[in-house]
Amino acid sequence: MRHIVLGCLLTLFSTILFAQLKTDLALLNLKGPVKKWEMKITDLRNSSVLEHKITHFNPKGFKIKEEMLDSSAQTKNFVYDEQGRLIKVFWNDDDVVLEYTYRTNSDGTLTVIEKQKFKDSESQVISENTYDKNGLLIIKKEADTFVSASFVSINAWLQILRMQLGESPQLHQSQSWLLPF
Repeated sequence: MRHIVLGCLLTLFSTILFAQLKTDLALLNLKGPVKKWEMKITDLRNSSVLEHKITHFNPKGFKIKEEMLDSSAQTKNFVYDEQGRLIKVFWNDDDVVLEYTYRTNSDGTLTVIEKQKFKDSESQVISENTYDKNGLLIIKKEADTFVSASFVSINAWLQILRMQLGESPQLHQSQSWLLPF
């Protein structure tokens, strides 16, 4: 019985302890002061690059720029507030901007409002999510219709292609890091 109670207490403690804000470096399982992370996916049959992405990080470990160096050549920029919370995402052509606002409610929950703005138009709320004190999502609201500005990953595209062709292309993924020495 003591072991069960101790296990429950340890689980509760670890949940509270690890419910803190995670950096992008931590989410990628990268350690140390990484400035840049590069990922390439190549086809081993002909050495062609299928996907090439470079992610840049600020000193706090949050991504500040993500470059897709494939045929779309898109650059996504990230802006944070003093507390390390994402407040703005915009692309190199500046046609689409995502803005995030944070509201602490009287019951201690946190509501995050995501707005999408296209060039020369009014911004629209596309989601409003509320999180409990441990950072767990408790209420999720999304707009009925909105245009997504995200891009389909080459990995998802390859999964579809693989299913249609009935074969699995040989892929190779490489990663490199730039450390500030």
